[in-house]
Amino acid sequence: MRLRDCRCSYTIVEGETGRTIRVTVTYSNAHGTDPVVSNVSGVVSDHAPIDRQPPALSFDDIGLGVGDAVTAEPGTWVGSQPISYAYQWQLCTGQGCNDVAGADEATFTVPATNAELRVQVEPDRDRRRLGR
Repeated sequence: MRLRDCRCSYTIVEGETGRTIRVTVTYSNAHGTDPVVSNVSGVVSDHAPIDRQPPALSFDDIGLGVGDAVTAEPGTWVGSQPISYAYQWQLCTGQGCNDVAGADEATFTVPATNAELRVQVEPDRDRRRLGR
């Protein structure tokens, strides 16, 4: 088996930024062992969250109406851990969108309005815990 055929993985943890990594794989059989060392990686660095699956809305299948609850599903994100999420609901018209004051939880109740609803779900790029 060649080194590139190995299906090995390692998760970078906090405190390993600024370093490089490599792996030693030792092959063995009845005739002996053979350790092989990989190339050294580039320098490990922090990186901002990247969405792998975009945020989505979750609500009753028959559609949204006044007083209905709609939930923001944050999607799937990769990046330096931990990743937390901040929510801000907006009500939109043909003229644009405005934040709804105090509407910063994952679930929002649709108010009595003729506006369209838009959700924005973003990771906290400063990686501070928001309690969400």
